[in-house]
Amino acid sequence: MCDIVTIGVITAMASTGASMNAQSNQAKMQRKAQERATADENTRFNQQMTAQRAKEAQEAQVASSQIREVITKTRVAKGRARVSAEESGVTGQVVDQLMSAYERQEAESLFAIQTQTGFRGVNTLLQDEQASFASQQRLVGIDKPIAGVDYLGAAANLAGAGMSIYRGYQDDRLKESQLELSAAKIKSLEGA
Repeated sequence: MCDIVTIGVITAMASTGASMNAQSNQAKMQRKAQERATADENTRFNQQMTAQRAKEAQEAQVASSQIREVITKTRVAKGRARVSAEESGVTGQVVDQLMSAYERQEAESLFAIQTQTGFRGVNTLLQDEQASFASQQRLVGIDKPIAGVDYLGAAANLAGAGMSIYRGYQDDRLKESQLELSAAKIKSLEGA
């Protein structure tokens, strides 16, 4: 009987040890997976922000080109108008009004370009804030607490296994005692 008890205790200890080792390995693997996912998310966010800055630079370049084009067109138009006015012999207030109309048109065009650029800047800022918040939420989702080895559970399992083995041992001893008692009663009845 002692051999069965010893085997039971060894089996329970080995099972608990294997369970604790598996829990430890699982925690290590989860930690590594979280580190990789965090690094991947940081890389993704940095790439998104880099792409956004490149887009901003392109938009600024386009706006700058548009401003130069408006200024150049206005200068050319004003130059042609002056030459035409001089060739026609028109001077004074009419020419000044024509020049003012070109300048007003130029100012309106520049204002529209600058307003559009401002709206794009606000939109970009809002997109950046949203992307930052979304990235933070993904990181929160990644960095969940990692369960460690459950020592208390392992101890409870060992205690439970020990009690079960002990109960089985006691049951076996009780059965043996009952068999011995029954055998002794049978012998005494046969002798009587």
